[in-house]
Amino acid sequence: MALIDRVAGIMYCGDDEEIFMDILGMYVELVSESRQILAEALFDNRMEDYIRRVHAVKSNSRSVGALAVGDLAEKIERAARESRKADVMEDHQELIRMLSQVEAEAQQILNSNS
Repeated sequence: MALIDRVAGIMYCGDDEEIFMDILGMYVELVSESRQILAEALFDNRMEDYIRRVHAVKSNSRSVGALAVGDLAEKIERAARESRKADVMEDHQELIRMLSQVEAEAQQILNSNS
């Protein structure tokens, strides 16, 4: 199942496919970096860093049409802000899995437009 709704992503970019492709390229870089930062922040119990990064993942995922990723990141962000670390831990691995999948999808979209 695809995680990126390209039509929604283009719509969020003002119906401009070129802008969508630019943002998608930046998103790929963010996702790659975010997986590592989220894991390290969680492992080191740096929850403020975790919250900041998961918030960025939420917003940026939605901007490229990866709505399910954005929704899960929002759920995790809320749990982290409410100091419900067990809930964060429960959903963290699923978020990491989804980020890997959405990164691959985004790369495929970028490659197909090259």
